Amino acid sequence: RPATAHTNVSPAMMHQGPAVSTRQRAALGDVTNQRQNQTNNAGKATKALAGRPTTRASQAENKTRANDGDRKETLRSKSSSPTLVDAVDKHDMTNAQAVIPYLMDIHRHYRETEASSLASAHYMSNQDDINDKMRAILIDWLVEVHLKFKLMIETLYLTVNLIDRYLEKEKITRNKLQLVGVTAMFLASKYEEIYAPECRDFVYISDKAYTRDQILTMEGNMLATLNFQLTAPNAYVFLKRFAKVAGIVSVPRSKTDFLASFFVELTLQEYKMLKYLPSMIAASAIYLALKTMGQPSWTADLAKHACYTEAALKPCVRDMCLLHRNASTNSLKAVVKKYAQEKHGAVSGIPPTQI
Repeated sequence: RPATAHTNVSPAMMHQGPAVSTRQRAALGDVTNQRQNQTNNAGKATKALAGRPTTRASQAENKTRANDGDRKETLRSKSSSPTLVDAVDKHDMTNAQAVIPYLMDIHRHYRETEASSLASAHYMSNQDDINDKMRAILIDWLVEVHLKFKLMIETLYLTVNLIDRYLEKEKITRNKLQLVGVTAMFLASKYEEIYAPECRDFVYISDKAYTRDQILTMEGNMLATLNFQLTAPNAYVFLKRFAKVAGIVSVPRSKTDFLASFFVELTLQEYKMLKYLPSMIAASAIYLALKTMGQPSWTADLAKHACYTEAALKPCVRDMCLLHRNASTNSLKAVVKKYAQEKHGAVSGIPPTQI
């Protein structure tokens, strides 16, 4: 198991007195009336050129400016045109950070790209020296590191995604698995955080198992292997949307909202859950959280926004419920301990429901 987790007046013309020197000053330039005359002459030359035909380059530049103006006008008209807004988003229309006019397009893009941003559910069969249990131990430790560094939740999801996509393409030995993990979190922190931990922080947190140079070398290797593609829709972006549709988002956060997050984070360690799309994992977590808390589990609005029927969710829900049932006896406790804390809703002790 990896180590435990522990930042310038023109001179006046006088009738009497010494003659004024006309030699130009090298450092400051000429400050006499000669400079004003040059400026006036330049203005005349510009007026004279104004009537001449423009060159091909200047014609192209004028055309580009005109096109830019057209584009800006088009964007202006689009932004001022009425937008079809779902009832669930109407109260956020004045919240600029909610980007309501673009929300449908954003989530459509997420749905179109989630499959291509996910590692194969069978990639571990190509690895000779590591297995799914080692992956689970690594991610359990990374959850502790994530809490130790007080990172954003998006960083954790991206970390796991980078690990899986890298391992899908590269064979590694078990002594390099933790290096892959800390490097993935190092990269994810740079991508998601405002103040990301430094490389030396990851050297320390891994008990100096790897040097700074080793982490930086792995960082370059990982970026090249992934073709610098770091953006990946994860279950969290779908979870936020579906929780809003379900009406479980509140201040302070509701138990149901915390419980859905707990279920999704339990799936991060489980290699077999890679067979499900992130949107399905998020939808299943909402379904299971609602059912566990005795609320209507799958409404028409949820089916509309998630694009899943209740029947389509059942296999994923059953697997997720099994993870919840086994969580108390699982030796990997990082997620359970996290959600046992009051600041995370203290929901990990809620008994599992029957599916």
